[in-house]
Amino acid sequence: MPHTLDRLQDQYGELLALCDAIESIADSIAGRVDRELFLSVAEKISSLRLAQTSELPRWDETGLWRCSPDIAEALRSAAMGRSAFSWQAIESMLRTLLEGLRLHVAKEQAMIEAMKRSKRPN
Repeated sequence: MPHTLDRLQDQYGELLALCDAIESIADSIAGRVDRELFLSVAEKISSLRLAQTSELPRWDETGLWRCSPDIAEALRSAAMGRSAFSWQAIESMLRTLLEGLRLHVAKEQAMIEAMKRSKRPN
């Protein structure tokens, strides 16, 4: 079990790095477009597979999970200079996804820490 929890922690580190990249794009969205960053982040967003637990709202229920392919496509289109969305709309999508991802990671990490504490001898 400890190795599984360690792998989960590593995966959450990767998600937090993705959050940092999303935030970087959102912070500079109306400025210079970093095409490679947009495409890289779009690919990572497309490949998200988040665990659903009974402690968390389901991604389908919040709409964030269903919207991630649309957000990825919006980034791809923006990178190519042909987005159907305004910069403000893309920024809003990114910030909504960012908030959901960070909330997901925080709740999952809290559960992992609780599991680790429950396994320690008293």
